[in-house]
Amino acid sequence: MTGLSQVQQAEKAISTVLRRTTEVPALGYHIGHFTQTRDLLVEALATIRGEPIKEISQRFFPAQHPIHLGAARCPFCGSPSLEIDADLDKHVFVFVHCVVCNAAGPTGENKEEAIAKFLARSYC
Repeated sequence: MTGLSQVQQAEKAISTVLRRTTEVPALGYHIGHFTQTRDLLVEALATIRGEPIKEISQRFFPAQHPIHLGAARCPFCGSPSLEIDADLDKHVFVFVHCVVCNAAGPTGENKEEAIAKFLARSYC
């Protein structure tokens, strides 16, 4: 990044990491919505560019990545194909979604809470 100012270097590095979260599901999962790392990167890029945080957040929407919970399965259909989804409008709710039967929720404030609540559900 020779010839770039420190601010330009920071902008390039941050935008590259955020862009990669949209392309690489595993990275999108680990630095996805509701992680402190992503929030800090989005806020820093918004500050550098002078753009609203929400616009930057939506522009760099992380790739979905199936959750690997070992032997855990969807409590409704038994599928291991689960994804983390988020309510972007409110930016406070996370929920698990089954790719096979479309079961979703309930919501949690973070990934761990959403996973625990989803797996505790049953047909009853």
